[in-house]
Amino acid sequence: MPTALLKKAVLARDSASCEYQHQNILATGWKIEELRRHIDLVETFQEENEGCLDKAPEDLKLFESFLLVHSLAEIRTGYMALICTYHEDILELTPADEELDHLMDPLLDAEGLGEEGSAIGQL
Repeated sequence: MPTALLKKAVLARDSASCEYQHQNILATGWKIEELRRHIDLVETFQEENEGCLDKAPEDLKLFESFLLVHSLAEIRTGYMALICTYHEDILELTPADEELDHLMDPLLDAEGLGEEGSAIGQL
């Protein structure tokens, strides 16, 4: 089979799927970061204003607005679930990445590109 045809077959089969998974993992990572910062904000607000909230209705309303959609416990549960999903996605993607690398290496070597010369080798 010609190298160009084989390369296109490998790319059609694996590369797009792997890239989609990479983007999914990246998005999950950013969601985890968002929740981590939200938890930190709420906990800091709680610590700094403990005991004062009864005397300051405006601060109480602000604090409640942070928790309006979900309680801190619900946010922590969602955070932990996202971390589990993130790790599962990485574990699922690793064999696909390795398989793609294994299939692409001979093709890239044949074209004189090797891993350094290709974005595909960088995945």
